[in-house]
Amino acid sequence: TSTAQRIIRSLRDRALHDPAKGMYWARSGRYNWYESGIFSQAVMIEAFTHAGGNSQEVEAMKQWLLFNKRTQMWDNKTATMDALAALMLRGENLINDQSIPRIELAGRPIEVGPTQAGTQYFKISLTQDELTQEIDPVRIINPGRSQCWAGIFARYETEMDKTEPAGGGIFLRKEVYVERQTSQGLQLMPVTNLPLVTGDRLVIRLIVDNSQDMEYVYLKDYHAAGTEPLDVISGYQWQNGIGFYQSTRDEATHFFIQYLPEGKHIFEYRVDVFQGGNFTAGFAEIQCQYAPEFSARSASVRLKTQQ
Repeated sequence: TSTAQRIIRSLRDRALHDPAKGMYWARSGRYNWYESGIFSQAVMIEAFTHAGGNSQEVEAMKQWLLFNKRTQMWDNKTATMDALAALMLRGENLINDQSIPRIELAGRPIEVGPTQAGTQYFKISLTQDELTQEIDPVRIINPGRSQCWAGIFARYETEMDKTEPAGGGIFLRKEVYVERQTSQGLQLMPVTNLPLVTGDRLVIRLIVDNSQDMEYVYLKDYHAAGTEPLDVISGYQWQNGIGFYQSTRDEATHFFIQYLPEGKHIFEYRVDVFQGGNFTAGFAEIQCQYAPEFSARSASVRLKTQQ
């Protein structure tokens, strides 16, 4: 009807488009199951299917559902069933496309072994002997129409001071400040080129910037020798609108975050300097346990303290 078509036009005007995420709408929260992104997206797919949407829009909306599932657990049965119905019964049949991506390493094709039924998941491991001394470019060609995602992991050893920042889908920065009493009150000053003394209190600030909502996120920050954390008892914490479980160990502080919404977030904890010397404060690292390809690490920080 004309009313339904006007509604579809209005929804189309308010939609967001992204090459990786597809077609979706801005959402403010997910306090109830009917407010979750997967439920409302499934409703949108149903509406566009029956009220004048085209096939490209339906496939773009299905793309957002798959993109969302990469980093989140669909823990609501009703919303999950609606999302599965939208994926399987609307638009193209994704299961019929059984194409296997082609992998090329430095221009050489890499043989793909058996894949997992249904998802076509596969994993390839290469040893150092199979790589050149330079960084080998990896190319992935998808011959089919269905979406596919890949993660590349490299394991190597280096000195902690030479650790460089890196990230994929999520970025992490570590900053260290010292508390100083000034005429304007207690202030935080960067430790860069600032002499530290025994008894100083440091604030470790971890800045996380993630491009999408994530669940089951693990954040780890190494301690500097010569410092002692103030929070030695593990427990649930709440900072800047994010809830997490914090666990302090000898070598590092661990953060277990159940839900990390899209955006920039700051996590802080404090340590006291109890010994002078020249120490490395190490680096921080973060990874989405639900989708390990979303991971990052910060650069290493060095501390110089006096007795």
